Amino acid sequence: MGGRRLRFAETKPSGRKPSYSCTVPALESRRSAFQARIQERNLVMAVFRTALAVAIGYLAMAAIVLLGTGGAWAAFGPEGAFREGSVVASNTWSASLCVVGLVAAVGGGRLAAVVGKHPKQLPVKLLAGAVLCVGLALAIVQLGGEVEPLPAGKAISDLTFLEAGAVAMPPAWYNFAIPVIGALGVLLGGRILPPSRSGP
Repeated sequence: MGGRRLRFAETKPSGRKPSYSCTVPALESRRSAFQARIQERNLVMAVFRTALAVAIGYLAMAAIVLLGTGGAWAAFGPEGAFREGSVVASNTWSASLCVVGLVAAVGGGRLAAVVGKHPKQLPVKLLAGAVLCVGLALAIVQLGGEVEPLPAGKAISDLTFLEAGAVAMPPAWYNFAIPVIGALGVLLGGRILPPSRSGP
């Protein structure tokens, strides 16, 4: 090489650090989008679970009322279910159905609370509101209703359970009492042994 020295230019570090300005916002955006999807899914599931809880609670109430009414009919018979010589239900029969309605409402409210698993018991409140509003609306509609005639050739003592249900006229106080009893029963049932307070 003839004694010539090769000189290499020294490279000094620029002191600039790699920039992640484009990467971090992208990660944050993806994480936000993922969290939004999770929240949306949770909301949909909460709405579905609430609706399912209300439906199950209502169906349970209807089943208990049907069974209880059949049991009351077996216990009282047509003579005890109606006022003498009338198709208007007796006060004893109506009072017994109020008890049946209360038991059914407590059971329906409890089921709504267990299935719904809502921290603020929203399914229970919705079910109680539906029972109260629908019941009062039906009570108003039934005011001044016409008395259904007995089946041809049959006396009250000859009526079957289904025939009696078709012609029976509840007293006016019962139509307004049962929605209130039902709503209070649902709220009571929702407070018995409250389920886990996990998120909706």
